[in-house]
Amino acid sequence: MANKAGRPKAKVNITVSEDEMASMLKCLDFTLGFSIQDLNDRLHDDDPRYLRIIANDMLLYARLREIRDSKYGGKNE
Repeated sequence: MANKAGRPKAKVNITVSEDEMASMLKCLDFTLGFSIQDLNDRLHDDDPRYLRIIANDMLLYARLREIRDSKYGGKNE
């Protein structure tokens, strides 16, 4: 859904269980593992879009871990 011009993006509250949060983190970790392995090859393409995608995934992963740690305490996987 497109954001109307001049309208700020609204935050959304989503409730997930601890197991669902762990599953999301594992999926992102898996995806990032493949992305980072492929990063060296992609750097030679001079395509900044790929770097932006990886950076956004890393930020999402870090944010979800931060939320998980604040809610359930620091848990090592």
